[in-house]
Amino acid sequence: MAQEMAVYEVFGQERKGEPHRHAGSLLAADGEMALLLAQELFCRRKEYVQIWVVPRAAIHEATEGEAPLGPDPRRSYRSGEGYRETVQKWKRFGGDGHADRA
Repeated sequence: MAQEMAVYEVFGQERKGEPHRHAGSLLAADGEMALLLAQELFCRRKEYVQIWVVPRAAIHEATEGEAPLGPDPRRSYRSGEGYRETVQKWKRFGGDGHADRA
């Protein structure tokens, strides 16, 4: 009886506090086997303090048509450019562009 294989994505953390980065993909029968294979395949080339294996089927993606993937133009105050616009508005209305600090 042949076991069904699934694709797993492997993410590794090189140092504590750093983000996990994608290391690669592999085929495995289950999560336990995927973890063993990931250690064998990816930890030989690079040292990681932690690795994750995730079934590709568990990863959900947002495509351009489903969700806005860029900054929302209605929220320009979240970008540096939006801050400049806010400072200009403060100056126009008599302020100096900086919040008063008590």
